[in-house]
Amino acid sequence: MLKKQKLLIITASSLAVILLISLIFIVNPMLNKPAEEEPTELRDGETYSEAYGKIMVFNKIEQADIKEIKIHNEHGDFGFHQDSKGQFYMTGYEGTSFGSAEFTSLAASVRLPMAINRVTEDVSDLKKYGLDPADDPAYYIVTDKSGTSHKMYIGNPLPTSGGYYAMLDGRDIVYALDSTSKYVLMPKESFVTPLLSLPTSSEDYYKVERFSFTKDSEVFVDIEFMSEQERTKTASTTYYKMLEPGDYVPSASNYDHILKKFNAFEGTQTLAFGNIKDAMTEEELKEFGLDKPKYMVYYRYSGVDNYVLVSEKNEDGSYNAYSVLFNIVAKVDAETLDFLEWEFIDFVDKPMFQKNINDIASIEIIGNDVHETFNITGIDKTLAVTPQSTLKAFNEEQLTSFKKLYIKLLSLSLEDYTESDSTDEWIMTFKVKTRGGVEYEYSFYSYSTRRCYYTVNGKGEFYVLRDRVEKILSDTELIMSGGVITSDPS
Repeated sequence: MLKKQKLLIITASSLAVILLISLIFIVNPMLNKPAEEEPTELRDGETYSEAYGKIMVFNKIEQADIKEIKIHNEHGDFGFHQDSKGQFYMTGYEGTSFGSAEFTSLAASVRLPMAINRVTEDVSDLKKYGLDPADDPAYYIVTDKSGTSHKMYIGNPLPTSGGYYAMLDGRDIVYALDSTSKYVLMPKESFVTPLLSLPTSSEDYYKVERFSFTKDSEVFVDIEFMSEQERTKTASTTYYKMLEPGDYVPSASNYDHILKKFNAFEGTQTLAFGNIKDAMTEEELKEFGLDKPKYMVYYRYSGVDNYVLVSEKNEDGSYNAYSVLFNIVAKVDAETLDFLEWEFIDFVDKPMFQKNINDIASIEIIGNDVHETFNITGIDKTLAVTPQSTLKAFNEEQLTSFKKLYIKLLSLSLEDYTESDSTDEWIMTFKVKTRGGVEYEYSFYSYSTRRCYYTVNGKGEFYVLRDRVEKILSDTELIMSGGVITSDPS
């Protein structure tokens, strides 16, 4: 019994000691942390940052207190300034968009001059640090809103590649600064966003008013957005009409793919730029293969015209592009400009005839053995069709047959480029007049047992299947002879 009591006393005592130690650490959490190394003795003008645990070559400057930053390096001279509203601009290039990430890093580097350590206070041989004035080292000058300026020279990289040698003007100390000093050494182009055109909204990008591009100075494709009034006038079932090279229906999916690119039409790297009020000369553009560009991309959005000149492909598969609006030359990857290498057929929808019957005034179908004009009035359930030859409106059964015939017109689909544009063996023409007064003419010419070359208003590049065209003719004859189309449209 006595042994058990002694054991309980020892156990209780041990627990008390553990509890006491725990309480000490809870009450004084600093005991849990290793002691911070006291900073070395500071030199005149230096401060010590408790937050960063480093010597500050000069007092930190809040970004909001920066008035101006000037940069001098092997690439030239440039800088940034802040206006009274807190907006930063590249000096001399107001309006030019510069990268926020790159600028933020640059600003942090010059306003937070943290030294990894002092390298030496012997400045008798600065050449080995890349800081000899005779070698014209890079430097920055940062000026705060009180007018106080600091000029810091940036020299060679440290042997560890973890930073750079540096020296504050007027102080004979060589410091080791961290790797953020690299932003002081970059060319001004590194800070400019390689913006090619005015960005569109992700909500209404499809309302780009006009898009086109030229290839070797020839218009390759030209597409226009249609208002609801224009769509009704032309009886179109799409928002777009092709102006060049012919009156084809633009491919909905592929054109949408292009328009989405303008949400952020940018390059991967800015190669050169100038003031947005100016334009680069032909001689300046020649360096980038843009004095005689291979392509020119154009689009109008919200009333603003955007022109982008594009070079031949570079060896690495990229392009050089010049934004006329922003006066910027940028390197652009092939994916961004993939549509430049599409064939024309990629811009065209397969269904060749896309017209809303409610907006059609008449359809005239002409073949060797048939010639009939169908006048159309009303819409939807009140739709009425009257053949010109009889001037008697179709009854319900005949109207159903006509609707099946119309669906077959809608189902006519281009297959591929034609192998022949001969118009010797004509098969059929159908003419459409919309209620808005716009007229279209579609003609078909056989060049094989299976294929028909066709034209829209006299222009053509593609073929359709011959049996589809012949079926439209035979069904037209059937309707006009009093027959009824019983087969489903195909």
